[in-house]
Amino acid sequence: MNTYYLLEQAARRFPAHGAVYVGSELRWTYADLHGRVLRLAAALRHLYGEEARVAVFSENRPKFLELLFGAWAAGQVIVPLNYKLHPKEVLPIIEDAKVSAIFVSPSLAGTLRSTLHESPKWRRYYWRCRGWRKPV
Repeated sequence: MNTYYLLEQAARRFPAHGAVYVGSELRWTYADLHGRVLRLAAALRHLYGEEARVAVFSENRPKFLELLFGAWAAGQVIVPLNYKLHPKEVLPIIEDAKVSAIFVSPSLAGTLRSTLHESPKWRRYYWRCRGWRKPV
């Protein structure tokens, strides 16, 4: 069973219930989260295809949850990276895992960017969590 289906069932049964909170502030209902996840899944599937590996270098944050379920809905595999690792320790992990994309939180982006630029493969493929946009 794909873990995404747990979200799909919750969105169907409890669409207006709170799904994601930051402290006591409601960020997304199950219906909101499900809609965001489906849009992200479509984009991920279009860009990388099913069974692609997607790395995440981020602290715990709502977009991390969105990306987890989005990748699962797209039939992809998440490669979680410990955000406490030094960026030079991250590069061999992503190369061994043969990831197709890396999503990075804004607070970690600066240090990881310089390390990724040292690798010819990753110089062009770098993503940030803020809005899930590819930088120019």
